[in-house]
Amino acid sequence: GSDHGTGFVFDHPDADGLRWAFGEAMQAWSDPDEWATLMRRCMAQDWSWHRQGRAYLLLYDRMMQDPR
Repeated sequence: GSDHGTGFVFDHPDADGLRWAFGEAMQAWSDPDEWATLMRRCMAQDWSWHRQGRAYLLLYDRMMQDPR
């Protein structure tokens, strides 16, 4: 497993990509230490609307400055 991720990213948005990501998740879940580490990394992230809202406002501001 990875020592820095917070989830399972797949490049192909289709059934095969989803199947691969699900397999990776199940493999991580089958290892209690790896799963606990992943969960701790996820819970340590700032998923708040305060942080996300600020990111959306910055994106909106950039879009308004360059309205193609």
